Amino acid sequence: MTKQTQLLLDIFTKQPKLIFLVDGVGACVSAFFLGVILTAFHESIGLSLSILFVLGGLALLFAVYSLSCYYFSAHHRPFLLIIILANTFYTILTLILVFFYSNLTVLGLLYFSSELLVVGVLLFIEVRILLRRVPKYRETNSE
Repeated sequence: MTKQTQLLLDIFTKQPKLIFLVDGVGACVSAFFLGVILTAFHESIGLSLSILFVLGGLALLFAVYSLSCYYFSAHHRPFLLIIILANTFYTILTLILVFFYSNLTVLGLLYFSSELLVVGVLLFIEVRILLRRVPKYRETNSE
């Protein structure tokens, strides 16, 4: 693990609610690109408007959820698990839609590869935060 990754994990472990802010802002950026920028260039991307709107709508929904968790939740664990599952679903859905229901151009492939890489790194950090916060099982010797 690199020093930068370890530093991020340390920051998020000390302040686990920050991951919701990062996730929410990232989802807002994705929703904006999918719903506004890429729709204007959908022919250059190789995806239909309906697929872009579905992905953008999901990203917007996840943004609202993550930002709500950041601002309103006192306990992050159950909410973190939900966003991990949601991001995993989004990643799988994106892979299915992009590779089985499109004629992606090089530009589209670059965009979605970048987005999946970012979501993948975020998922990695979220899972590590969730696992770090679990109390470790300790054996007790009763003799």
